[in-house]
Amino acid sequence: MLSRRLIAIGLLVVLWATDAAAKSEPLDRWFGRELVPSVVEHLEQHPRFRGETLLFVVLENDRPAPVTNALALELRDQLLNAAVEAGVNVAWQQQPHGNASCTRDKPDYYVGIELGHDRSGRYRLRVRALDVVEGAWVGGFRSGWTGALSSRQRAAYRDTVSDPAFRGSRDVPYTSDQADLVAEHLSHALSCEIFSGLDAAYVISLDSLDAGTA
Repeated sequence: MLSRRLIAIGLLVVLWATDAAAKSEPLDRWFGRELVPSVVEHLEQHPRFRGETLLFVVLENDRPAPVTNALALELRDQLLNAAVEAGVNVAWQQQPHGNASCTRDKPDYYVGIELGHDRSGRYRLRVRALDVVEGAWVGGFRSGWTGALSSRQRAAYRDTVSDPAFRGSRDVPYTSDQADLVAEHLSHALSCEIFSGLDAAYVISLDSLDAGTA
């Protein structure tokens, strides 16, 4: 009789533990309270990322996705904003206030959010960093949320949007009402191209014109 009671208690403990594990924390709460501070702290303190340029992206099939869903992009922006506030170096496309430094044209690392779901309808999210030069994933990021989305989040997940970080690319071309952004992009590219060629000493002089030959 005692053994049966112990077995019954054991089953109740297992069922309680399984049920507790299935009830994950809501995505937005976990993301803002746990993941964002953890990732930003890692980017600030790890020697590998000091002085490096980062581009925050949404990942799909292990590659940055110029076109993605609104929920993943919303989460990416939350992580990006926290990183900018912490002073992390970001690529020129994501620098605030148009501070487009030529030294940050090409990112050294992609920091990507990956959001998907399985056949059972459970959604999964993780954050990973890719070394662009080495083409290898960097370890050390906390990830692993699994759970259900709210109705608002599911609607955002189904909404297809373009990532502004890739504006001007083949996948996210400029639209007819973005002439100012085209001019800003061209100005940045031209100025960086000009200054990249000034690797020697130059002297600029102004010759006076002969009034008699004018």
